[in-house]
Amino acid sequence: MELSSLDLSSTSENGYEFEFIPEATGIGEGFFITVLGKHADTVKEWTRKAVNNMRDRERMLAKKGKDDYRKVEEDEAFGIQLAAITIIGWKGLSDGGKPVEYSKEMALQLCKMNPEVRDQVSAASDLMSNFIKSK
Repeated sequence: MELSSLDLSSTSENGYEFEFIPEATGIGEGFFITVLGKHADTVKEWTRKAVNNMRDRERMLAKKGKDDYRKVEEDEAFGIQLAAITIIGWKGLSDGGKPVEYSKEMALQLCKMNPEVRDQVSAASDLMSNFIKSK
């Protein structure tokens, strides 16, 4: 086994493209999303920053003698942002017949508006076999 084959950070940077399949129909309609793997440096850096900010807030409130319990909405927002950060492109998405170009802002909006997209993005990003090329 080659040492380089164990470098999940590097292989996670290779985009993986999958077709979004709506649960209602189970049929793809030509909308393809490209994601980073969960071990990509971009994803890890964002996650570390977000979690450290949450911990800093909790620590600050604890020093003031206040208990802080994260609300479900905060956890949901974290999941939405994490899914959006893994998206690095797409093709086949339109609005009113006009193509919707990828942007970080549109990725966030898409993940906010459709939990199925968010779930499929997260699943594709988590599955390391999507990013490791077999010989």
